Amino acid sequence: MTPSPADAALSARIEAAFGTAAPLIRRFALLAFALMAFAFLANTARMVMEINAPACGGHWRTALWACIGAGVIAALSTAVMGLGYWDQFFAMLRFMSELMQTEIVRFERMMTWYALLRLGGAGHDLAMPVQLAVTAAAAASVAWVWSRRGASADIKAATLCIAIPLATPYAYHYEMTLTLVAALFLVRDGFGATRGERLWLLALWLGPVPGLALLGHLPPALYAAPLLTATLALCLARARRRDTAPAQG
Repeated sequence: MTPSPADAALSARIEAAFGTAAPLIRRFALLAFALMAFAFLANTARMVMEINAPACGGHWRTALWACIGAGVIAALSTAVMGLGYWDQFFAMLRFMSELMQTEIVRFERMMTWYALLRLGGAGHDLAMPVQLAVTAAAAASVAWVWSRRGASADIKAATLCIAIPLATPYAYHYEMTLTLVAALFLVRDGFGATRGERLWLLALWLGPVPGLALLGHLPPALYAAPLLTATLALCLARARRRDTAPAQG
């Protein structure tokens, strides 16, 4: 559907407003990925995604610096806390794994497919394999999009932002702030020209707000998990269209 002149003008204003950050994003991309190393020890799924993306995109220096950053952080932690730090670290991982199998965890505050299934009455033995399948699909999506030469940098970044919260069973409603970043990258990629597309962006932009306002009444997983999955599919479709455009021309 061809957007109206008013729709096109509004879309252009939105893209111009957020496009001012593009030079900074390009200039400090390497530094940004290096700084992501700080999150590596906190979330294994995030680590896999953040290394997977630049590696599949051929950005080996970025992936290398991110790994070096994670190694430096781990070495500093060991130097300050001693080797006992790692015993406590892995003990905490085991504890969290066991905790996820109980009803103590506040699944009604999470936004993952695992939480959605547990809220629906499924047990851990069913919910976890489904979550692992979602994680694998998210990782494969990031790898495929980042390996496409025709895909824009913006759609690659949006895919990564959406895949990170999808990849873990343990993500609370406040982590939907990543959808705000994904929405900005989608706008810079040209998404948002029609009313339907802007409604989609609005859902991504306001994602964390219902999670805060309706907490206790509407579990975030009910809308967050499907919204994130649909947006990941959207990113794949846009990347595929860009990748095949030269062949069609």
